[in-house]
Amino acid sequence: MVLTAEVVDFVTDSRGGRLVRFEPAGCNAAGEPRTLDEAIHAAGHVPLPPYITDYEGDPEKYQTVYAMKEEHSAAAPTAGLHFTPELMAAIEAKGA
Repeated sequence: MVLTAEVVDFVTDSRGGRLVRFEPAGCNAAGEPRTLDEAIHAAGHVPLPPYITDYEGDPEKYQTVYAMKEEHSAAAPTAGLHFTPELMAAIEAKGA
């Protein structure tokens, strides 16, 4: 087990959401307690749409250039996969 979750509250909106507290469990490869980010990475996978059938196992290949600084997306941002660093530079060179 790398991650545990506890429902701590019920959200009283029309969607019936839950407030959940996640706790990392176990140790990382260095023998240190896992951080929450390490536990999420160990437990999860890149959520790809069904039309991407040749996933090569590298999540960085499925991140857009405008979302590379921080991890926040819950789904692969496939609409922007064609925006390579070179294309972004060309667009910026044109004044955008």
